[in-house]
Amino acid sequence: MIILVLFCFLTSPGRANHWSAIIGASHSKNYVLWEYGGYASEGIKKVAELGSPVSMEEEIRQKVRLGTAVCTYTCY
Repeated sequence: MIILVLFCFLTSPGRANHWSAIIGASHSKNYVLWEYGGYASEGIKKVAELGSPVSMEEEIRQKVRLGTAVCTYTCY
């Protein structure tokens, strides 16, 4: 099992610097968020670029339904 905790510090133009929300889930090796030389998921992009966890949370919920991730009650 792999533990995922995702957060970033934003320095986007026109936005105040801040930490994004912390998003976490335990997941199997079958849950791939991104690969070196590959593309990040839409949820990862939105956290990185906007600090918004909404799409990432939905991606995690989908993986929980598929059985490749486990999440705390905050994902539901």
